[in-house]
Amino acid sequence: MNHKFTFEGYGKVRDMFVFSCFTGMAHADVKGLTKDMLQKSFDGDLWIVKKRQKTNTPFKIKLCGITKRIIDKYRLEVVGTNLVLPVPDIAYCNRVLKKIATEVGIDKVITFHMARHTFATTNALAQGIRIEVVSRMLGHTNIKTTQIYAKVTDDMLAKGFDEMAGIYADKYSLAQ
Repeated sequence: MNHKFTFEGYGKVRDMFVFSCFTGMAHADVKGLTKDMLQKSFDGDLWIVKKRQKTNTPFKIKLCGITKRIIDKYRLEVVGTNLVLPVPDIAYCNRVLKKIATEVGIDKVITFHMARHTFATTNALAQGIRIEVVSRMLGHTNIKTTQIYAKVTDDMLAKGFDEMAGIYADKYSLAQ
């Protein structure tokens, strides 16, 4: 996220990718994000309230520090429009992501959709957020779609057993 690129234009694609990593939004949804979709909610924080372009399913995403900073960074580029971010088209983003991967030493093909996958796996499920909640965050119409992302890693398995042991450690003791 902090890499200084040889070509200035790579930073914008990186920022849009990171925005998606922290919101779970697909490229089309980030590109179509308008100012009226940003709303202060019940908790006083800024939320994205939108329908997925692909499925027309409503979803809500609470903006965090990094997503707010990305919006602020590009505020001047979208002045005079209703857009929140200046998102390049998907083909351009995917071409640049491939070049970014090479520049930073990632030896695999990176696509914009991988940001959504990263949100679901690394930023949500691996942090213990319930799959039902992640499904709503992603705007999935069926939890089976979310289950595709829910591969259980050994670390997640160990964490689950540790949490379970902690829950029951003081509740039950064996009688002598």
